[in-house]
Amino acid sequence: MKRWLWPFGLALVAAVAAFAITRHCVDRSMPDEMTWLREEFALTPAQVTAIEQLNIAYEPICDDHCQRISSARRRLKTLEAAPNTPGAELAAAQTAWQGLCDECTTATRAHLEAVAAQMSPEQSKRYLELVGPKLTRRDLGKPFGLR
Repeated sequence: MKRWLWPFGLALVAAVAAFAITRHCVDRSMPDEMTWLREEFALTPAQVTAIEQLNIAYEPICDDHCQRISSARRRLKTLEAAPNTPGAELAAAQTAWQGLCDECTTATRAHLEAVAAQMSPEQSKRYLELVGPKLTRRDLGKPFGLR
């Protein structure tokens, strides 16, 4: 009965050590998005400040879009799950949800273009080429994430 205690204890210690080492490495290798943006696009302190202000101003707009999209998605799922939902009501909910998604995408694109306008022309072009495809492929239920 005691034979398995040593291997189990050793395995447990190894697992904890592996977790701690991995956690330590990941935390150091992944800077926040503003640090990444500053380093990747060689931003000046003035550009960083301007972009931070744009991000702060856009947060409540983004939060509002997320809340409205989430609410519309819940309503749509409820209608889809109901056995006797009229087709017109379901179509209206789908249209409303898609309209909110389009509104969010348009606003996010405008925000990204405002961020790009703070950069040098060559970095601005590169930034939009990098983030543009992410905007069209993203899941509106998840954070945007640039890297």
